[in-house]
Amino acid sequence: MSQSTTKKLREMFGILTSDISAKEIRQLITKDAAGYLTFYSKYAEEVSSKRNPMRYLKLAKNLFIAFLLKLNPARRFIYFVLLFLFFWGWQNDIWFYVLTGFVGINILLAFELADKLIMRNELEVARDVQINALPKEPPQNDFYDIDFFYETAQEVGGDYLDFSCDPTDNKLKHIIIGDVSGKGLGAALYMLQIKAAFHLLGNFFQSPTEILSQLNCELYKKIKVGNFFTASILSLNEEGNFKFARAGHLPLYKYTRASHSFEFFQPKGIGIGLSNQSIFNENLEEIFIEAKSEDVFVLFTDGLTESRNSFEREFGEEKLKNVITKYSHLSSKEIKDGILKELKRFIGENSIFDDATVIVLKRK
Repeated sequence: MSQSTTKKLREMFGILTSDISAKEIRQLITKDAAGYLTFYSKYAEEVSSKRNPMRYLKLAKNLFIAFLLKLNPARRFIYFVLLFLFFWGWQNDIWFYVLTGFVGINILLAFELADKLIMRNELEVARDVQINALPKEPPQNDFYDIDFFYETAQEVGGDYLDFSCDPTDNKLKHIIIGDVSGKGLGAALYMLQIKAAFHLLGNFFQSPTEILSQLNCELYKKIKVGNFFTASILSLNEEGNFKFARAGHLPLYKYTRASHSFEFFQPKGIGIGLSNQSIFNENLEEIFIEAKSEDVFVLFTDGLTESRNSFEREFGEEKLKNVITKYSHLSSKEIKDGILKELKRFIGENSIFDDATVIVLKRK
């Protein structure tokens, strides 16, 4: 082999392997491949789970058909023709057909890649819109030291957190955390609708049950069947205590440093968009929570506790409780940072599976 050919091969190898990492390869095998398999499996005919040597061939055939059906009709037809040309040429030693099929299939793949890159650019714009719609920093208030964290599993997500302040004196009135079912762009669009409604309702209502009830009234006929929104709302009074209500969301954690004990507040409530107004209101409950100095409150979405490590073990609520206890003597920012540090240590190089959001409040 000539030196020029060797040099070109080295250059090509350098291009192919530039910026590649072992983490990306592991993610491709463990996460991406599993995700794409799940995606195509939704559109593939199910295969019997009984042990049968032929079931894997049938599964491969069904996944291939599902892949074909995801191509638009023109690309699907051309892809099939090119694939036929490739194998026909290979079988009959007609290398012109082999080359034509190979080049044509790669051109089609380039078209599909271009579509994906265009969509990724649009998702990046959507992500910017979503991030700008979320609060940049917690509001200042006389009673609580507050901090929060928000991370999406994809470019955009369906978790929601926000604060509503009185328009006359800018005092903090309501804190909301929520989770739209599903992930991605659809969930993010619902989240933006919820944000607009929450800020409008927060100016008119003092009670968290009233806000949740009105949110359900607004969204029940607009949200797609099968989608829903879980939420929890804390409303502050003039003494710094809370009214608390939830619509199917996870419980509120309270850690009392004086007694080193946890309380979990889980009043009745069903997800927004799941039922009509009368059923929703019948299942909605509001409770009063008193807060004393140094008490810590934590609101979160299930993306936090359901994050998994490489052994498929979940972070879990017990570990979250241990972390809160460990960092409870520090500020809300340091408690939040401690939760994230322990989470990252637990999942290692894995990415979060679902959107994860945390709000930490510490009574001054």
